[in-house]
Amino acid sequence: MIVWTADVQRPWWERYQVVSYKLVSRSGTEGDFRRMAWTCHRHGLRIYPNVQLKFMAMAASKGVGTGGTRFNADWNTPFPGVPYSNDDFMRMSEAYCDAPWGTNATQMRNCGGRMNLNQSRPDVQDKLAGFLNHLVDLGADGFRVDSASGQWPLLLKAILDKVKDITSGGRPFVILEVPNTIQHAVKPSEYFMIGHVTEFEFAERLGEAIMGDFRTLGSVVNLSLPMVPSDHALIFVDNHDIQRGRQRKGATILTHRDPHTYKLGQAFTLAYNYGMPRVMSSYYFSDNEEGPPHHPYYGILDVIRDVDGHCSNGWVCEHRWPAISAMVRFRNHVCTSEVKNWQVTEDTVAFSRGDRGFLAMGRHKFSRVFQTGLPAGVYCDIISDCKVNVTVNAQGLASVTPYARTVGEGQQDNIVAILNEKLPAWSDFFLHRLFSI
Repeated sequence: MIVWTADVQRPWWERYQVVSYKLVSRSGTEGDFRRMAWTCHRHGLRIYPNVQLKFMAMAASKGVGTGGTRFNADWNTPFPGVPYSNDDFMRMSEAYCDAPWGTNATQMRNCGGRMNLNQSRPDVQDKLAGFLNHLVDLGADGFRVDSASGQWPLLLKAILDKVKDITSGGRPFVILEVPNTIQHAVKPSEYFMIGHVTEFEFAERLGEAIMGDFRTLGSVVNLSLPMVPSDHALIFVDNHDIQRGRQRKGATILTHRDPHTYKLGQAFTLAYNYGMPRVMSSYYFSDNEEGPPHHPYYGILDVIRDVDGHCSNGWVCEHRWPAISAMVRFRNHVCTSEVKNWQVTEDTVAFSRGDRGFLAMGRHKFSRVFQTGLPAGVYCDIISDCKVNVTVNAQGLASVTPYARTVGEGQQDNIVAILNEKLPAWSDFFLHRLFSI
C-alpha cells in the first residue's frame, strides 16, 4: 500500500504515498485490521480509517510498496497494483499549477506534486469506491478523507454514494479534511452535504486562550470568523499535522509536550458545547518527520501499559490520561445541554452544562466558590476518581478545590468536574467517534 522510502527514519507521511490499495503496511495486514475492528466493536468503539482518495505517490517516484507492489510513476501504467494507467490522472500545465497556491479552487483541486487522480473518470470512481467498500467489509464504520479540499465536492460525493451501508446499519460516517481560512478559495460549506468538516481555527484559538488569558475562552468559538458551524464541525486540540508545526505561522498549538496546558485544553473542549470532539493519541518524537516507534526492521512497537494504565515503549496515549478520559464521560453525560453560569478570570474558568454537569479549571491550583447550576447535594469529582467530593448548597453554590496530588501520583491536575448522575446520560453519541483512527 505504501512506498518504501530511502529515509532511514521511515517518516510518518510515508502512509500518504499510496501505490496500491492492499492493506499491508508496518501497522499490520488485512487480517490485523479485521481483528482490530472486531475487538473495537465488542467494546463499543467504531473505526474510521484515514483514506487518501486524491493522490497516489509522488510523480517520477518508483520502487516497491510495503505490500510488495512494484510501481513506476513514469510508466504508462504507473500503479499496476490497482491498476491505474496514465489516463487516470489529471494533466495540468506547469505554469497554471505554479501560480500562487490557495487562491484558485480549480488549481487546488487539479494540481499537486503527487499523481493526482482524475475522479471524473467512472473507472477511477469505481476503483476508489471498491477500496472503501472493502474497508466496510472489514469493519470500517466510516472514513476520514484526507485532502478533501483538493477534491471536487460533487465528484467526491459520487464516490461515497457508491459505498455500501456499514455492517451495523446506516451510512458510513464521513469526516473531511478542509482547512479553513479567509484567503482559502475552497470553503468548508461546499462539503457540508457529505459529512463533518475539520475545524482547524478552533485549535489555534483555543491554544492562544489557554496559554494567554482565560477570559478569551468565551470567544474561542466565533462564527463571524471563517469557523464551521457546530453541527458540521469536527474539532480537536491537536492532530498529527498541527502537532508537527503544520499550521498558520505563529499559531499556538497545545500538545502532549506540555501535559498541564494540554489537559486544560482537552477538558475545555470536551466540556464545551461546540462541534464533535476528536481526542488525539500520539507517540513521542523529536523530529517532525519521525515515524512511529519501531523495531530495527521498522515494524511498529507494541503499546505497553503499566498497572496504572500509562503507556510506554514510545507511546503517549493521551486518551488514557485520567483528566482526559474522565472528560469523555462528562461529554457523554451532558451532550446537548446548554453552557450556563459562565465564570471566568484571567487564569480560572468555570461553567455548567445545564443542570447535568459542572467544570472548573485553573492555570494554577485554586480554591473558590462557584455557581454550579446543579441541585443541592454531594457530588464526586470524576477527574480525581472521587478522591474529592463537592458539596452544592440549595442556591447551587459550592466551594471547589482540585485534588492535591502527592509526589507519587504525578502532575497536578487543576481541574474539577462533577456530574448530576441522578439524570441519565443523554447518549453514547460521542463515545464511538472520539477514538477514531
